[in-house]
Amino acid sequence: LELSDADLQVVLDIEEIEGVKSTADCILHTVNTQKELIEKGEDPPRALRSTASLSAFLSGSVPDGSNVDPHIVSASSALANTEPCKCSQWRVAFGHSWARLVQIWSEWDELEGRIKKALAKESTEDDFPMLKKLLDEMKASSVVNKQLTTALAQRLHFIAAGATSEVEIDMKQAKLADVCKKCEAKSATLRCQPCNHLCICSACVSQVLPSEEVVDKLMTVKLHMVLPGQSPIHCPDCNQAVMVISLVE
Repeated sequence: LELSDADLQVVLDIEEIEGVKSTADCILHTVNTQKELIEKGEDPPRALRSTASLSAFLSGSVPDGSNVDPHIVSASSALANTEPCKCSQWRVAFGHSWARLVQIWSEWDELEGRIKKALAKESTEDDFPMLKKLLDEMKASSVVNKQLTTALAQRLHFIAAGATSEVEIDMKQAKLADVCKKCEAKSATLRCQPCNHLCICSACVSQVLPSEEVVDKLMTVKLHMVLPGQSPIHCPDCNQAVMVISLVE
């Protein structure tokens, strides 16, 4: 398929043959384009960045909202099911790009499967690190699934809020008076999660959080979550990564 139509006429001894070379070029261009759009993170529907749309393309159907030629998509899927030929440069190039699309779909499907399994069961405070890791994986991947991303974020917020309420109740009952691990002078009023250390006072929290605006918000809502992509915060007591800081009164 690297030969021109005129060359194919001679090789195959056929009097008239048209469009073979142009069709082959169009198939390879379409597959390469879809692979590159996904890897560059282009927005859907131009890029097939959901498991459903990419699965449809791989099965020979045109995904909703896509403007690719249905005949080219169908031909691409049919060719992918034929025996590969290492003697053909065109077939090797097509095979590499198609295999990459299959690999991408497989990785997305596996990740979404793990997320659905995690969300299907009731979550406890112990599940917070695992769910946060899944959310980080989802955002780092090129797949777009707003429903699962939102569900994960809401589950994390629910766990953090529940953990904070339990901590505040325990503190009032125990009447603890821990000392701030930053200044070692004032009473600590801020607790780090998930290590559960009460170790920062209201005066020293500004040394931990990125801005006074964030500090003021923490003092108002009594909770600060370290979201993916933000600068990491470490517990002054154990140096473990902090996911939530809660104000205990």
